[in-house]
Amino acid sequence: MPPPLPLTTAPTPTLDWSRKDTPVATDFGDIYFSTDGGTEETQTVFLKGCGLPERWADGQNHTIGELGFGSGLNLLVAWKAFELSAQTGQQLDFISIEKFPFTTDMLRQALAHWPDLASYAERLITLWPGPVKGVHRLNLTPNLRLTLYIDEVATALDQMSTPIDSWFLDGFSPAKNPDMWSPEIMKKLARLSHSETRLATFTVAGDVRRALSEAGFDVEKVTGFGRKRHRLEAHFMGAIPKPKPQHISPLIIGGGIGGASLVKAFNYYGSKPRLIHDDPDMARAASGNPAALVKPRLDLQDRPESRFFLAAYLHALRSYGDAGKIISKGITQIAKDDKEQVRFEKMLNHAALSTEHMCAHPQGLSFPTALVIDPVETVTAWRETAEVTTAQVTHITQKDGQWHAHNINGEMIEHAEIMIIASGAGVKTIHFEDGR
Repeated sequence: MPPPLPLTTAPTPTLDWSRKDTPVATDFGDIYFSTDGGTEETQTVFLKGCGLPERWADGQNHTIGELGFGSGLNLLVAWKAFELSAQTGQQLDFISIEKFPFTTDMLRQALAHWPDLASYAERLITLWPGPVKGVHRLNLTPNLRLTLYIDEVATALDQMSTPIDSWFLDGFSPAKNPDMWSPEIMKKLARLSHSETRLATFTVAGDVRRALSEAGFDVEKVTGFGRKRHRLEAHFMGAIPKPKPQHISPLIIGGGIGGASLVKAFNYYGSKPRLIHDDPDMARAASGNPAALVKPRLDLQDRPESRFFLAAYLHALRSYGDAGKIISKGITQIAKDDKEQVRFEKMLNHAALSTEHMCAHPQGLSFPTALVIDPVETVTAWRETAEVTTAQVTHITQKDGQWHAHNINGEMIEHAEIMIIASGAGVKTIHFEDGR
């Protein structure tokens, strides 16, 4: 097996802005959206092509999968349509894959053409992770999330497990970007589809139609948009039914930063978790410290865990910016010796993070966006929506599909179908009935 490659930022596109209405990706010789009207193209080709917004009128949550995020215009148009038509509490997940992500400046320039989408665009730009490889979760609103894979399309699809209700296929044309339209890719889409899944795309290329049909989609050529005579709509013909929504109330053991983060995450999905914590003041745990650093964990090699840590860092910055107490911003890490200084220089050369997040310092590395936070105030804010029980869990049993948390006297404190242990060092004092 070859050694891992250096961890670098993803390549950004080379754009030609000479056309008035749309940027052109010079490496592919193709435009990002139709010169006949970008938002109108999205509404006709993708929303109408997938039967939206009518299909989410029943109040069910909906998941859109997209190949080719580009400028994010499809997201913004779908977001606005969802905001105008969704029922209270309804959720939209938008999952997209992009190999050549825009910079924030590129996004701002590309999306400035649509002032009616300005507020949506600004929210996206504020949360944008930049060209950092990996998987990024952007909570755009309490009811709408973007999960962005910055990766090769095949690799990203292999990592996905979420059932998709609507597919938007919006890569560059098959003649100029054949890897995104291959039979192998269509089979990967089928793996994530169910009996109600619909698919839409602007192309009617014969190879694409055949690949979709062979993957199990019923393909129809319909009237196109603008100068394109036709476009495609497709239904997945597989027998797997659409998964029914699950409403869960997880039980979390541990009320420090780990447990509080889980409460915050579950809240985005409309779930109100319960929490057991043995130290309400957090005086004995790390989350009770007067200050904590939020900085990236860096690696020279491009490995899944390396990408995870960078994406987690950017997610942490977004999360701590939403709530909690930020004491200060900007951290400098001083190299402890010459060997570490050489390692820091390699990291700067590889540039896994942009200079916005990491740059040189005469004695080490500077992280301008890194934070110093107040853990106690942050944890208190994040877990305030949870139902909290003050108790010490000493052992756990399972019976009839339920997990039961007990105290030292054997009394049951709480039970739940889903239990998450986030008690840090305290996990060593918790025992399972079967001896684990």
